Amino acid sequence: MSRSRADQVSRVRRIAALGQIINATECLSQSKLYGPRGIMRGQAIACKSPLARRLPRVARLLDTRAGATALHLTNLACGVAALVAPHRRSVRTVTAAGSLIVSALERQRNPYGRDGSDQMQGVIHWYDVASAPLPTDKGDDLFLRAINAQLAVSYAASGLIKLVSDDWRSGRAFGLVMRTRMYGDPRVARLIDSHPWIGKAVCWQTIAWETCYPISYFLPRRFRPLTSIGTKAFHVSIGYFMGLPRFIWAFGATHPAADYVLDQKARVGAARFERRTATALAATAGVGVVAAALDHARHRSIRRAGQVSETAQVADGGLVEHRFLASEGRARALVVLENGLGAPMEGWDWVAQDLRRDHDVLLYHRPGYGATTTTLPPADIIRGLLAHRDRAAAPVILVGHSLGGLIARHALDTSPALRDRTRGLVLVDASDPRTIDEMVRSPERIGKVRQALLLDRIGSLLGTTLAQQAMLDDVDYRGSVQRLFGAFSRHFGTVHTAGAELSRYGALAAELPPSVGCPSLVVAAGRGTDGAAAHTAAQQKLASEVGAPCEVVEGAAHRSILGMAHHARAVSSHIRSFTTEVLA
Repeated sequence: MSRSRADQVSRVRRIAALGQIINATECLSQSKLYGPRGIMRGQAIACKSPLARRLPRVARLLDTRAGATALHLTNLACGVAALVAPHRRSVRTVTAAGSLIVSALERQRNPYGRDGSDQMQGVIHWYDVASAPLPTDKGDDLFLRAINAQLAVSYAASGLIKLVSDDWRSGRAFGLVMRTRMYGDPRVARLIDSHPWIGKAVCWQTIAWETCYPISYFLPRRFRPLTSIGTKAFHVSIGYFMGLPRFIWAFGATHPAADYVLDQKARVGAARFERRTATALAATAGVGVVAAALDHARHRSIRRAGQVSETAQVADGGLVEHRFLASEGRARALVVLENGLGAPMEGWDWVAQDLRRDHDVLLYHRPGYGATTTTLPPADIIRGLLAHRDRAAAPVILVGHSLGGLIARHALDTSPALRDRTRGLVLVDASDPRTIDEMVRSPERIGKVRQALLLDRIGSLLGTTLAQQAMLDDVDYRGSVQRLFGAFSRHFGTVHTAGAELSRYGALAAELPPSVGCPSLVVAAGRGTDGAAAHTAAQQKLASEVGAPCEVVEGAAHRSILGMAHHARAVSSHIRSFTTEVLA
């Protein structure tokens, strides 16, 4: 029997509230994890989060265990209120808004520790707040339809991500998860080791179920119980085997919305419902594609019009987009800045502006990026730009960030002419050739990278890529530079070229000799995805291999070492001291 719209809304909020209460209670019971030495300790000040930069006193308070406790208690209170009075719209709106504020503060306090269940809870709260200004009937209808659409997109996107993953297609993924201490089950892991076909079957069943979930809306009514039971069993299995019961409540809260939409199908007629659904999906995708195309066209026109840079013709007749910043004083050397994988030359803005006080600075885009059309290798491009700028005799300091460090080393190794001109090499949180080579040779690791790049390509075309947001979260440039940085990172050409570059230089990584042929310096970020100690040790090992000292920029991460002004000034200071030493 179908339920009323108001009943379905109450069911959504009650189930979501139960999950919220369980989550808050669990966090309160593990308060030690949020203390100064706990894994969930406050990092707002250490990471210089946006809140810490604007409201440092609030950030310091949040970083304490008491701050975390206050957030969990607020979350608990919101959950209890929503559970008790899910039918009262004012209570729903206030508790949803409160929960969103708590979630935002928790992300500022510590960016880790969240998963898909937290994201789905956040989606429910957002839609509750967004639908509040509408009349009750229309608002509730929009709320349920929006949650249902999010559910379908979440399942389909998750399935597609797994479909392009080597680990999932080969059947390794389920076994790998079951072997982890946090999410695994040793009994299941042993079973899969003995019978690998079980892991493959589970992987493909999951891929098929998630990818094809949207098709369930078009099935005859008699299949609805089977679909509903299968969906609930799926999340109960995840909750039991992976120790993630929060997924049961977060995604279970969306199922009343799906029931509501399917009830509407019975009322308006299957054919009309299917036409509406197909039209809505096509319109949604179309809006995303058009918006992305306009964004790409605008960015391309800015680049080609020379509003932020200029182009120069090089030996093969192609163009190189570049910027030359003449020294404001007497130039001690010419610093050439080599970008990381998929990064624009604007990423060096803070460093370049500081260095130009007593250095000439050259920035450029490699082939395939921005307005660069040449196919020449970086070494030939640099030599061509030096000649174009009439700096053929200037001493060169070559600086590379991330994969740009490996590319700079390759340029020196393959071009004696450039090597003779270069007085020093600075590697800023650079990629280790051996690590890149190991990644390329590992089907699992390179498969994950290719999967991410493929999804970014699709997202770039549809206007849904999250890659640029991840980059923007870790940088804080001047307004115009920040916009250019974001537009560049989400551009389809950028993502496509990054994939090609990784394949090319990944294959060449093993051929690089340990020696770089000139004085060198390694400037490392103080923290990385593998932890501060491990990241620093890896960079120190790289420095030892190339025979260079290693300077650590404390508190900096891989992107923020260039993207945050105070970290960038530390980098330029190290480059300036290095230049003084090698030119003495």
